[in-house]
Amino acid sequence: MPIWEGRISPVLDVAGRFLVVQIKNGHETNRREILVGETNPTFLVKGIKEMGTEILLCGALSEPVAFLLAKNGVRVWPHLCGEAEAVLRAFLADTLGQVEFRMPGCCLGHCFCHRNRYRRRNNLRRDLMKNR
Repeated sequence: MPIWEGRISPVLDVAGRFLVVQIKNGHETNRREILVGETNPTFLVKGIKEMGTEILLCGALSEPVAFLLAKNGVRVWPHLCGEAEAVLRAFLADTLGQVEFRMPGCCLGHCFCHRNRYRRRNNLRRDLMKNR
């Protein structure tokens, strides 16, 4: 997860420090902090993948970075906020879906973020086309 001052970094695209946690059987087995000096989307995603990342917990991210992460097999849990340790505990306890970890303006299932607006717009368009 990208971190800044002990919290989830608000914007992945410009994050300079990552907390990499290895998990086995639901328990932390190792952790390290990695400094990343790259903000170019291609190199940022390459660095994230080289860290061995399978799941990325993060705040906001751009569509190009989200696309590249998905293309590289990294599952992303976006729009998170809060203390990094609390987010990690919630992830391990499978309670990360609580509203306290969601970025302001983003709520579970009814998020008004760009990605869900796009999805809703396409669903509406599909539904309208069916009725023609």
